[in-house]
Amino acid sequence: MGGRRRVGFSTLVVVLFLSGCQAGATSSQSANEVSGRQSGQIGPRFFDQDAVEAGVLAILSGPAPSGYALVGISDVTCPDDQPVVAGSSFVCVVTQDGSRKKATVTVKDDEGLYEVGIPAEDVQAGVYETRVFNRVRLESGVLQILTEPAPRGYALSGVSDVACPSDQEVNAGTSFLCAVTQDGVRKNVTVSVKNDNGTYEVGIPAVEVQETSVTTSTVRPVGRIFDQVALESGVMKILTDQAPGGYGLVGIEKVSCPTNQPVAAGTSFVCSVLQDGLLKSVTVTVKDDDGLYEVGIPA
Repeated sequence: MGGRRRVGFSTLVVVLFLSGCQAGATSSQSANEVSGRQSGQIGPRFFDQDAVEAGVLAILSGPAPSGYALVGISDVTCPDDQPVVAGSSFVCVVTQDGSRKKATVTVKDDEGLYEVGIPAEDVQAGVYETRVFNRVRLESGVLQILTEPAPRGYALSGVSDVACPSDQEVNAGTSFLCAVTQDGVRKNVTVSVKNDNGTYEVGIPAVEVQETSVTTSTVRPVGRIFDQVALESGVMKILTDQAPGGYGLVGIEKVSCPTNQPVAAGTSFVCSVLQDGLLKSVTVTVKDDDGLYEVGIPA
């Protein structure tokens, strides 16, 4: 059944407020329009996801004239952080008789009144096409994580801009890159999606490592062993120096590297770093047999 349910010559307009709860038609309403309201605080800019999902389910499965009376509707998934913008529309994924279909929701006004269409078009299993990150809020969240002090953030300085992809889907286990400007240098930040509800993890800004990268340093080995004091000093310098000489991290209090660490090209080892009272690990990769090494980000 495609399109929208019709009553007489008019399209049935089934609408709800942000709360997603219905109310019966009043005498002042036309026969083909039903509106719902519920008292309480309504968010000024974004739909309440749970309420919209419940409201769409009620409209699809509820009896006429307030609903479509569809059978076999078992689940509704709508986007998180969906803006309330009159004239816009978004898609919810509906499970009906085991098949996943799309239901278009059209926003009627800036107060959160919306219209629900009939589910149509099968959706490929496992693809949440309606769950898309809100780009503005994503970029704001990444910036907040990078700049806020520990334990909630990395307390990085000099971060002035974050640019993330538009229409980025929310799929657990996937990752994508946001571009970050730090002290005038453009870097990449990896954002990992932790679950299908939109929880994400933000990595440390990093630049592509070249042989001449600022993240490398040379400590002349004593025989075939690194000089521990010089190594720890070099790692500290790379972590704390501003770009282009280092990562520009703050709160680095101490670096401890292994004693008697062999100098062997292609090998790596771990140094301990105390940052803002938290003990973290830094991977050091040996680039050649002369003692050139590369320093990773504390994790």
